[in-house]
Parts: sequence; C-alpha cells; structure tokens
Amino acid sequence: MVFGALIGLGNARYGLRDYRAAEAAFRRATKYHPGNPDGWNNLAYALVKQGKRAEAIAAAKEAVRLAGASAAPYQATLKEIAGG
Repeated sequence: MVFGALIGLGNARYGLRDYRAAEAAFRRATKYHPGNPDGWNNLAYALVKQGKRAEAIAAAKEAVRLAGASAAPYQATLKEIAGG
C-alpha cells in the first residue's frame, strides 16, 4: 500500500467529517507503514473526533516515540488531545 494514498484518503474522509472512514484509512497506513509517525498522528485526530480519547492518546504517543528528535509537531498533537 502506498502511504501517501492512504494518508490522502484518510485526510479526505476526515475533511468530510467521516471520522470512521478516516480512522480506517489511517489504521491501514499504520499497519503497512508502522514506522511513519504521520499515520499515527492522523489516526489520533480521527480517534479523538469519535470520542476514543484513550486510543487517540496512545496513537499520539506512538507518533512522538517514532519521531524521535523530530517529535515537536507530534508532541503538540499529544498535548492537544490529552487536554493540556
């Protein structure tokens, strides 16, 4: 699976407020490309929009972990989702 296509599909669904479909696309992105923090970051947003806060925080933490020294944007997501 091409990562960019999955992220694009997820982003399109998210933009249409179809958060379940966005979640499905981002889950596929993380399944086929588990080392890319962008998939986990976007998954976190789709999850939180569905009220799945604990799962969203876990996904955001995974993005931070994977990003290493480049984690600042993902830390911002985690902070936003975790509420502080």
